[in-house]
Amino acid sequence: MNNVPRPGNDGARSPQRAPAGSRGPEQAYPDPPRSWTRAGILIGTWVAAWAGVLVFGLGLQAMAHGQDDDPVLPGDSHAAVAGYFDSIFVYRDLSDAAALQCSDYNGPPPSELLAIVESWESANGERSGIATIDVITDGHRHKVTAVYGQSGSPSRALFWGEGAQEGDSYCVSQVTDREPDSSPGSEPDEMTEAPGASESVSDFLAHIFRDEDRTAAEAMQCTGYQGVALTDLLAIPASHSHEGGGETLYDRTLHPRVAPDGMNEFAPMDFFHAEVTLDKNSHEFMVMYDPEPGQQCIAAVFDNW
Repeated sequence: MNNVPRPGNDGARSPQRAPAGSRGPEQAYPDPPRSWTRAGILIGTWVAAWAGVLVFGLGLQAMAHGQDDDPVLPGDSHAAVAGYFDSIFVYRDLSDAAALQCSDYNGPPPSELLAIVESWESANGERSGIATIDVITDGHRHKVTAVYGQSGSPSRALFWGEGAQEGDSYCVSQVTDREPDSSPGSEPDEMTEAPGASESVSDFLAHIFRDEDRTAAEAMQCTGYQGVALTDLLAIPASHSHEGGGETLYDRTLHPRVAPDGMNEFAPMDFFHAEVTLDKNSHEFMVMYDPEPGQQCIAAVFDNW
């Protein structure tokens, strides 16, 4: 019997109809029906999730910022008085200054003190190019010199401040522009100094760390000057390079001291413990001033006490 292929059949099997209910691979997981409502819900969920992450991150940042901004409570009356005048003249933050006042503060309000600089600016038509504070602690007194104006011809305002303890920190109890009574009946000073000694040391430090004026600083040195070389002192403010293009904030405080052990041969000298702050970097020095007639100059600067 001959196997003759049927017409229309080339040897391949005829396609079979798939059983009802069966699906091909491409139909195993069909796409869900398109719906704008579903799309809106998905987009809304995505946006809400990222918004939550953003809010959480901002909250952490705000907490960290708040912790950084917590004020450091003054540990002594000197720090309270220095911080008070810095807030007014250097940072112009009257609220910070008010926070440093004692509950029974006696003296002009911060706005009245700041008006001294603002009056100069109004009269000269320009903002004060310098704003520094010198605080000289002599026993129970804090002699404060506010320096403002321009470095070539600075103006000064002189005050006396007193601090007191309230709770765990110190605050400013009194500010006056009149020198306190220094009659024999008043409280004795911790250390006395020759007239003009503290002012001369303040000017010397300002020439170096604020003005970076070598010529002016050299003119105040004694012939036999000892200690840190002027070049090395001038390298300190130069290293700051006025970060960000702004002016370096300069501050200094002086504490009259007796001659340290082992330096009694310099007893005729006036000794000062100087703290110099450039922006937020502090440097400490021992400065010796020769008050003898015909001298009245900076005898030595050492970078340790």
